[in-house]
Amino acid sequence: MTADRAALQFTLEWVKAHGFSVSGTDVVTELLPITRHVDDVADREAQLLAAVSRVESRRLVLA
Repeated sequence: MTADRAALQFTLEWVKAHGFSVSGTDVVTELLPITRHVDDVADREAQLLAAVSRVESRRLVLA
């Protein structure tokens, strides 16, 4: 499995495990870059949660 595919799989499983409802576009543009570039587990978790929060905030503003 390539590193990109592994990062995408991890990100999708992370989203599912946390019960978030984000689009595929949001996963690729907002979350996947974090998974690819942040090695520290605690830092990655914090950054992913912050990114999901931003995505959800944007969605509420647009609604």
